[in-house]
Amino acid sequence: MFITRLSQLLSGSGLILLLLTSCQSIRPSASTQSLTTSPTQSEVPSTTLTSSSTSPIISTLSQTTAVAPTTTSVLSPTTSVVSPTTSAAPPSVVSVNLPVDQAGNWIGSDISINFSVSMDEDTTARALALSPILNYEVLWKNHDTTMIIEPLANWAIHTAYTVKIMAQAKSSNGLIMRQDYSASFTVSARPESPKVMKTGPADGTVDVLPESVFQITFSKPMNTQATEDSLRIIPDTDLPRGFTILWDNNNQRLTFEFWANMMPGDEYTITVTQAAMSADGVCMDADYTFSFWVMSC
Repeated sequence: MFITRLSQLLSGSGLILLLLTSCQSIRPSASTQSLTTSPTQSEVPSTTLTSSSTSPIISTLSQTTAVAPTTTSVLSPTTSVVSPTTSAAPPSVVSVNLPVDQAGNWIGSDISINFSVSMDEDTTARALALSPILNYEVLWKNHDTTMIIEPLANWAIHTAYTVKIMAQAKSSNGLIMRQDYSASFTVSARPESPKVMKTGPADGTVDVLPESVFQITFSKPMNTQATEDSLRIIPDTDLPRGFTILWDNNNQRLTFEFWANMMPGDEYTITVTQAAMSADGVCMDADYTFSFWVMSC
């Protein structure tokens, strides 16, 4: 029985020994696994390095994005260059209105020249030439885009006229026309010229009352503004004190009244110059002058 028990113990010990041996054989495997895992864990820094290496890529993208302002700054000057080019077109004559129709019939006295832009009044007026020579005045309208040539005498019948704007005419911003412009016309017929029919006082009258007025009667209805502008009065010392001009009889009679009495004993001379114009645009053929003496005290 003792032998049987011992045999059982020995069998148990062997089992225990076998278990211990198995355990020891397992530890190296765990150690090997630990070694194998360690390199795997060491790849983490590698992953970190790889992640870090993407940083230059992001930086490169950032630099690429920074190019955009450069592109914008280049486009901006290009756009600003186009604008001056558009506005740099030289001035030109768009149209001309002549004082006659296509048949040469009189339709007015003025010539109007329309430009593409506002013009410099002085240089453009100096660039104007009229042949044959006729006295005229220059007016401007429509923000200096329209030049009005007002003759101070009638256009001669059966005479060819040429109006010319030379290339040195400048726009208001200093651009020159670069080429001449000219237009020609001939007056084949025109209406009758206006005439002075009567004055009051009559020419040569003496002892005119200081408070008197004078009147001028014309042969046809007149352009009131042009006729008033044509008047010349000597002496003109009374003019600054004020005067009144009235029209009646279908704008054929002008009445002129000083606001203060005329100077006693003085001679007054009134001239209606050739620039006086009828309502249909015809000037007088010549100046008309008359004189009178104011009564002495």
